[in-house]
Amino acid sequence: IKRPHSERIMKNFDHGNLIRGDRLKEANNYLILLFFKSPAGLSKTQAHMHSVLATNLNTQDKEQIDSNSIITKSTFRNPQVFSTFLIPANIVLIEDSFFSLCTNLIKFLVEPDNQYFTSLDGILFSKKLDKLICFPPKHPFSEYTIPSSVTSIRNSAFANCCNLTSITIPSSITSIGDAAFSQCFQLVNISVDPNNQYFVSIDGILFTKTMDKLICFPGRHSLSKYEIPD
Repeated sequence: IKRPHSERIMKNFDHGNLIRGDRLKEANNYLILLFFKSPAGLSKTQAHMHSVLATNLNTQDKEQIDSNSIITKSTFRNPQVFSTFLIPANIVLIEDSFFSLCTNLIKFLVEPDNQYFTSLDGILFSKKLDKLICFPPKHPFSEYTIPSSVTSIRNSAFANCCNLTSITIPSSITSIGDAAFSQCFQLVNISVDPNNQYFVSIDGILFTKTMDKLICFPGRHSLSKYEIPD
């Protein structure tokens, strides 16, 4: 949060107001993730998130989940306006593919005390760095090598990335979510470590190791004609 305006902006949330309109300009497009709880408690979307996503958390964590700790696709009216996304310590759950809606996002910031998420080079990961959650669509990197600690690329993780031309997948990756590389129109090549047991790259095109699934044909691949392997 950029000061000195942050204290005044924070007061706008005391009565359950979300930041938008002229307040966005005042905040320099920094998104403050603060939520209010309605008198009726959790909304239908939040209740669904609670029941589905909380199954992976232990009992103590489940007790901490409420409307103040969940980000859903219905949380923000115009998520495409944000360039920087600040995730505070209280956030424990983020709806799948939520950040694919944030098409102008450049970087993530995560408060150090958050126990579930972290940011590395402005890219959002799970705290243990084993899940790559979102590579911001307007991140400046043109080439990116996924850290070797990562085992899972989440749904829509690289969706709408406009600057990426090359991605390198390490041997540690065991799963890639749906639409992980969708709308990456500048992507030329996807490389895979030859020691990866689950995925392979042939001519810069991503397949499962057994070649029975074509996962991604890069949007700016040099081939003008392509015959899918039998």
